Amino acid sequence: MVAEAADPAVALDAAERHDLEALSAAVTPQTRLVIVCNPNNPTSTALTLAELAPFIDSVPRDVCVLVDEAYGEFNSLDPPDASIELLADHANLVLLRTFSKVHGLCGLRVGFALCGSTELPQALKLIRQPFFCNVAAQAAATEALLHPGEVVRRVDAARAARAEMRERLRALGVAPADSEANFCWFDLPVLQDEADVVRGLAEQGVLVRAGSALGKPGALRVSFGTREENARFIEVLSSLL
Repeated sequence: MVAEAADPAVALDAAERHDLEALSAAVTPQTRLVIVCNPNNPTSTALTLAELAPFIDSVPRDVCVLVDEAYGEFNSLDPPDASIELLADHANLVLLRTFSKVHGLCGLRVGFALCGSTELPQALKLIRQPFFCNVAAQAAATEALLHPGEVVRRVDAARAARAEMRERLRALGVAPADSEANFCWFDLPVLQDEADVVRGLAEQGVLVRAGSALGKPGALRVSFGTREENARFIEVLSSLL
């Protein structure tokens, strides 16, 4: 999206990915912030660094480009730290990372920003809330960094789950977006009512995010779980479709 007073949202392309050409065209002299979520939430899709780099080059240097990489570890299109190389040449670039996803610390609300210059963090320090990251969160995040093997295990499990889920959804006649995250996104068949499907899943103990609450009625966002949980989801969804 482009953060601006009028018409701030830029539609995704047909593949549920950020339309970088449209984003670039939407930037005006009034624009101060451009946000790209990569991989994107809720659509699970991602852009390659080869696509993203020219877009960042196209944005004026007085406009901040914020790339939210909360799900970056799950992205198989590029190494998770490849985007860091862009910071040296783009003072207006900010990369957001979090411990809420692959590290499993969502309840502690801890993350960090990698910035192309010192100006942005210095400005944020003047307006941020005090005690924004408590001692427990800092201790947990520091400990999480000491266990890279656990990150690899979780990423491998998520990638295996999304490959299996993709095939099983396609077998039901559902076409999910090309996921590079730890969840999938797909449109329900035309004749299916979103509310009925979400309710039917919940009645069988399966909770998903409804697309109507995420800007696209008739779609579902489904996080991957264990093989047993994923199989249960497919079983219940199949009975509802």
